[in-house]
Amino acid sequence: PTPVITSPSTGFCPGGNVTLTSNALSGNQWYKDNVIITGATATTYAANAAGAYKVISTVSGCASANSNTINITANTAPAVPAINWNGTQFSTTTGLAGYQWYINNVLITGATSSSYTPVATGLFKVTITDANGCTATSPDFNLVATAVNDITLSGVRYTISPNPANGFINLVVTG
Repeated sequence: PTPVITSPSTGFCPGGNVTLTSNALSGNQWYKDNVIITGATATTYAANAAGAYKVISTVSGCASANSNTINITANTAPAVPAINWNGTQFSTTTGLAGYQWYINNVLITGATSSSYTPVATGLFKVTITDANGCTATSPDFNLVATAVNDITLSGVRYTISPNPANGFINLVVTG
């Protein structure tokens, strides 16, 4: 019988592949662009190059007709995103399928939009995902607090100077 190829997708991202599966349990020979792929005789084949793939099954010396052809695409990775800082919030490239922000290489739960307002200092980065499922990660952005705002608690105002400080500070309490 003529084998049939199935595949979970028809494209892969850099460094990845697509697993093609033949329904013929034995005698498979895989082809890419009508050229035999040497040694590719298993039920599955991991396609890691763009091209047109097919399989022919040979049982008891009789070769089947060509299977269906699956065209595999090598997708390109999205451009490495830049992190922008406006003084209170990070932002990055908009219009992508997915975002994930990290602090000190730890995933920030729920930080999945093109912008993020940090609540701590540290090394921040963002991983973006395009419509093909390919990802790119920004370089680290080192967020360092160089000053603090005045604080008012229960009607008492605390002011630190100089702000930012280097060495000694003056604390003024009013109220």
